Parts: sequence; C-alpha cells; structure tokens
Amino acid sequence: REKQLVKSHTHNLDAYNKYLKGIYYWNKWTPDMMRKAIGLFQETLEMEPDFAPAYSWLANSYIIMGAMGTMRPELSYPKAQENAAKALEMDDELYDSHLAMALVNMFHDWDWDSARDHLKRAMELNPGAGQVHYILGMYHQAAGRLRESVKDLEQAVRLDPFSIPINNHLTFVYYASGQYETALEQIEKTLELDPDHRSAIEMKGWGYLAMGDLEKAIEQFKYYYSLTPGDFNGLTSLGFTYARAGKTDEAMDVLDKMKQRAKNDPEAQLDQDLILLYVGLGDLDKALYHLEKTLESRLGG
Repeated sequence: REKQLVKSHTHNLDAYNKYLKGIYYWNKWTPDMMRKAIGLFQETLEMEPDFAPAYSWLANSYIIMGAMGTMRPELSYPKAQENAAKALEMDDELYDSHLAMALVNMFHDWDWDSARDHLKRAMELNPGAGQVHYILGMYHQAAGRLRESVKDLEQAVRLDPFSIPINNHLTFVYYASGQYETALEQIEKTLELDPDHRSAIEMKGWGYLAMGDLEKAIEQFKYYYSLTPGDFNGLTSLGFTYARAGKTDEAMDVLDKMKQRAKNDPEAQLDQDLILLYVGLGDLDKALYHLEKTLESRLGG
C-alpha cells in the first residue's frame, strides 16, 4: 500500500482514511453500504483527484450495484467503465486498476480475452493479493471452470483470511460445485467474521435449500428478510422457496411486493429476481421474458 500511495501522489491522510472507510463499507456487500462506499470514494477523489485506487474501487462499486440489480446496468456499467479507465490512466502499474477493468470486461463488455489479459497483468503486479485470486475465481466461475474457481477462491482466502466477500464467495462456488456440506462449514467461517453479514445469512438459506431442507431454508430466508431495510426488499429467495414448498399464496404475495418495489424504486432492475420467482412458480414463459430482458441489459454479467 505504501508503494501505491507514492505512485498515486497522495499524502493526504484524511483522503486516505475516507478511501479505507469506503473499502470497509464495500466489504459489507449490501446496497445501502455500497452507496456509502461510493460516496466516500467520491469524497476521496474530490480531495485527491489523482488517487488511482479510489477510481478502481469506485468502478468496482458500480459494477456490484449493476450486477445486484440495485442500479440499472445502463447507468452503473458506464460509470464503472469510466472510473476503471481513469484508474488505468492514473496508474497502469497498480493491480487494483487492472482488476477494475477486468470486472468491466466481464460484466459490461463480455470481453473475456481482455478480462484475462488484465487479470494476468494484475497477477504479475501482485501475485500475493487475495483480491487478484478472488476476481480470477469469478472469471473461472463465469467460464464454467468450477474446479479452477474453487482453487482460486481457496487461495484468495489463504492470502486474505479476514475478507468477508472472499470467504462468502468461496461458499458460493462450493455450492455451485455441489459441495454442500463444505459450503455450510465455510459460511459459518464467514459469519464468525461478521454475524450480521446479510449476504452470508442469505447464502446459508441457499445451503439448506440445496440440501432439500425447505423448512430450514424458509426460516433462514425469513431471518434474512427481517434484517433487510424496507418491506419490499430481500424477498426473492424467500418467494422462490415458498414456491418450491408448494406455498403458492405466500409466493404470490412476494411477487406482489416485488412489483410494488419496482414501482417504488425505478432505479432497481428486478428481472433476475423475477426469473427466479417465476421459475419457482413454474411460469416458464414469464421467466423467459425476464431472462431476455436481463440479456438485453447484460444484467449480472
């Protein structure tokens, strides 16, 4: 980090502290915390306009907001691209800059060759950074190479054992590769780091669902919903599980609330959520309709 500070020409401790606080909020991986992170990175850049790491993390924040559907991809992804390009312009020897552009290549451009090139350069610049192996794991996961993804994420955890997003994402790839018991063990490690981490709490529900315990999954998703601000947020996984459990009335109530959320929050893009819910309800025509909309907007990568 000291090398990065010199290269980025910042000696402003207040700006650097805002930047670190932004990363702290970013690691919470919730829409409200991500917005706080964006605000702090922007404040950092107002104080230090040449501070490349803040541009890279600002790009990362917009990518996540777009991928989660919290901000429409046509708004978030161009902002991510602009900030990633600025980070590279400020310092192309900073591995963070290459990681930011790799994420833009993956989620916005679907340019896997460029993503691979930036990841390769990031690895050359800092092979000991957990974040490099984390994004490489996401790259292999997107390419369907789950075995490589698991190895990448396990290495990322070894290098950065206290990173909550890295620990949480390792759980996800364990699930995806069918290692359900290992996934549940991993999620407990994440929750030891932050018992209130909402993404990890939701992930635990998916673990129960993958193992066929619908009642435990419903209880876990209810708990997740109780921690999510607003009456119309955090319902997708619960609605899907209601549908899978044959609780159609409850699932339809979730669907109504999601439609209300779409009216209340025009910035949100809920097509991914609606795909899942309609699949659970067995309405494949509507699921296909929303799938086509996600492909049009490149939501979720």
